Amino acid sequence: MIIEIIGPAGSGKSTLSKALSERLAYVRLENPPSFRKVEYIPFYVRNTLSLFPILSRVYLRNRRLPPKELFVFMVMLNGWHQELKQEALKSESIIILDQGPVYMLTILTMFDAGSLKSNNSEKYWDRAFRCWAETLDLVIWLDTSLPELVERIRTRQIWHKVKDRSDVDAYRYLESYRQGFENVISRLKACSNTLRILRLNTGRNSLEETMKNVIDELYLGDAQVKSQKQNFSYGNP
Repeated sequence: MIIEIIGPAGSGKSTLSKALSERLAYVRLENPPSFRKVEYIPFYVRNTLSLFPILSRVYLRNRRLPPKELFVFMVMLNGWHQELKQEALKSESIIILDQGPVYMLTILTMFDAGSLKSNNSEKYWDRAFRCWAETLDLVIWLDTSLPELVERIRTRQIWHKVKDRSDVDAYRYLESYRQGFENVISRLKACSNTLRILRLNTGRNSLEETMKNVIDELYLGDAQVKSQKQNFSYGNP
């Protein structure tokens, strides 16, 4: 199984990802291929070349390529699904993604300054959504109330742009991500009848309760989890 955990900042994605990978032997966290690592140069070369037609149209229309972060997301979305499928089959693990394809598609659709928002780009979007709808088995969507999200963000050490914003601006920013996720999930679901979405409120549920809900959902979708579920403890690790 290949699973992505999504949610606005402060929803508990990293906490849940870490807890799942530490407590369940058959769960592993997988990071996107980094363009800063030498071993991924062939991946980026190969997938950049395959994007050449659309990148050429973008450049001719705008006289510039997409910003670096969006460009990297385009390349990862273009080929990462193939490597993930191979890794899942080879390792026989449940792969957990934090800031995976749903996040990348959301960022691209929210912040692309028009370069990918034309009729000429529809083939890219259709392929991206279709490939990832067929790759992902489950999306775990974490969320809680806006005041609680902002409180968590402001009290943790990690910097975030919401920290210095007013409550109204912070709520508007976080709500825009919610809507972005809704749009992407809706289109992914339209491409797949088997993609499952598990929505969990991390304000009402403790980490242990959230873990239990996730394990129960995995239990429904994977025979391997069924055979190993008895080895999991909902108590402290």
